Amino acid sequence: TCTAEITTAVRKEAVSVPIQALTVREMLFDQEGKMVRQEPTTGRGSAIQATLAASTEPPPGHSREETEGVFVLREGRAVFTPVKIGIAGEQYFEVVEGLKPGDQVITGPFASVRELVDGQQVRLQPQARSTTTQNR
Repeated sequence: TCTAEITTAVRKEAVSVPIQALTVREMLFDQEGKMVRQEPTTGRGSAIQATLAASTEPPPGHSREETEGVFVLREGRAVFTPVKIGIAGEQYFEVVEGLKPGDQVITGPFASVRELVDGQQVRLQPQARSTTTQNR
């Protein structure tokens, strides 16, 4: 027996997101293929409300499609942003379309990201301070 690591692809200066940030939502699209944002619901359990809203018939000329994306922090809100994925690693996915360097992607435990709803208010959590000190 043996253990091997095989690199199948490498790309320099790629935009990437943590695997746990990627999610799928059923989104509404108009006849031109543009995503139509719906009014956000509030409070916990809003993912259930969004699923119920998504189960209704779309307006004429519109369609609902499962869309892969991430939530980006914009003006205190979680904004669902469709992405196209490239190379997949053990901890990160390359994003070839949909994000730009510097976008703040919302991540966390699977359950937290699963319950987010497009347009929901969120708060940036401060990073934990490191307990290690540098030698001076």
